[in-house]
Amino acid sequence: MSPSAKQSVTPASAVNLYEAIGLDPHDTTETINEKLHDLKAGWMSKASRSGGQGDKAREQISLIAEAELAFADDDSREEYDLALRRNPVGKTEGAKIDWLTRAWNYYFVRDGGAADVAARYSREQESKNALAFVVSAWIKLLDGKDGEKQAKEFADEAFVLDELSQDTADVHHVRGVVYFLLGDYDRAMKSFDRALAAASDGEKPEILMRKAWVFERQGDHSSAYDLCVTALSFSVPISNFTRSSLVTTLTRAIVAVDEVQDSPERTIAAYKQRRSSISASEIQAGAKSEILANLDVLDKIAAKTKELSDAASAKGADGGKAAVPGISLGIAILNVFLIPVWALGGGIVIIPILFILAFGGWAVSRFVQRSNWTASQSHFAAQQQLAARLRDEIAQLRKKLPAGTEFRASTVKVN
Repeated sequence: MSPSAKQSVTPASAVNLYEAIGLDPHDTTETINEKLHDLKAGWMSKASRSGGQGDKAREQISLIAEAELAFADDDSREEYDLALRRNPVGKTEGAKIDWLTRAWNYYFVRDGGAADVAARYSREQESKNALAFVVSAWIKLLDGKDGEKQAKEFADEAFVLDELSQDTADVHHVRGVVYFLLGDYDRAMKSFDRALAAASDGEKPEILMRKAWVFERQGDHSSAYDLCVTALSFSVPISNFTRSSLVTTLTRAIVAVDEVQDSPERTIAAYKQRRSSISASEIQAGAKSEILANLDVLDKIAAKTKELSDAASAKGADGGKAAVPGISLGIAILNVFLIPVWALGGGIVIIPILFILAFGGWAVSRFVQRSNWTASQSHFAAQQQLAARLRDEIAQLRKKLPAGTEFRASTVKVN
């Protein structure tokens, strides 16, 4: 570690980084870095704003950058923790705690209990601040359906308080989510459109993700796909969850649009065209790799489906019919015997010979048909086993596709 890096991990800023940005000191270093990634993405979406909110966001990003150095690995973290124990950072007497910022930090790392308390203090501290009610609404959505009613009340309160439209993006973003969860898709779409009109580039991917879910729920998978491509093409930090959800939604849209019923060949061709389009797009590199990997799985499923279809339609080489027709066989045998008989002038015995040969030909024909029927049955059984194996392989391949994402999932987990 360089000398400058060593100096940066000490609590020289007179701030306890664990407390300042809502980190749990009992978490592993790996978990802390995952949380730092999503804290950074959460605040970066607001950092391009002007005014107080932009200033707060940039201040938090600066603290996060300091934390990234302090918690870069176990060694640097141990050094920071030791320095903190030697030189504890005390609270300045009479200092005012910024509960709104703390509520956002706890929310970004999905510490629901602490976020709820901080949001309550924030509402008490700034009862006329629309953002105090915005963050409260998001936090209540962490409770699932049990929190929807109160989330709606907080979102409505924020809407009324946002008289100067300073926080329109935040207000209409959370209102759009609440409307969607209540099944009011038209209002949800209008709210998301209003949020996008006022949002910074850093905020747009997440809003576009949720708007894409509305289109998906309405069955418009092409529009959902286009929105996901747009969202993933912004050159801004995107949280782990948002990126993963956009990739998942885009993959589901590909299946819905490109999968041709009862024609795996056309499906494979459509996937090939889709792959070219995605490869040439401006989608962020990491997300593009994930999408192309999902297309690999879809290609395999389509190929296996084609193989299964071909196997199911395949029949025995002669469809259960005699490989050597009985009538032709009988005539051949008859000719073999009649040539010497006629040559010897034995026409008087031809009738019993014909009878014997006819019966023999029929018997041979039946024997051949029976043999081929048995072969066809064996072939059918083999095809059934093949079909079962292919179905199992397809099922295993489908498990590799991202699971369906519920709309509320974005308020449940980040990574």
